[in-house]
Amino acid sequence: EERLQNIMAIANELKTEDYHDYATIEARKKNVEMHWEYLIGLVTKRRQCLELAYNLQRVFQEMQYIFEWITDLKWRLKSDDIEKYVMSADDLLQR
Repeated sequence: EERLQNIMAIANELKTEDYHDYATIEARKKNVEMHWEYLIGLVTKRRQCLELAYNLQRVFQEMQYIFEWITDLKWRLKSDDIEKYVMSADDLLQR
């Protein structure tokens, strides 16, 4: 951005000094400005895409964590120890 500002300053200085071929300089200046704005637009779109991909990756990681947690919980519930606790609880409730 600093380089662009320097180019614009030089172009304006040439205009102030009434440079004989300023029309060419002005055309190039506008061309550079147009390309700069286009580049800024591309950078903005790229940033948005990266932020979206980042957020999607976070959601995916959270889903993966929850899936692993559920799988672990399922194995724990299938274990014999849980059966013993459930039977004990049933016995206590029946009393």
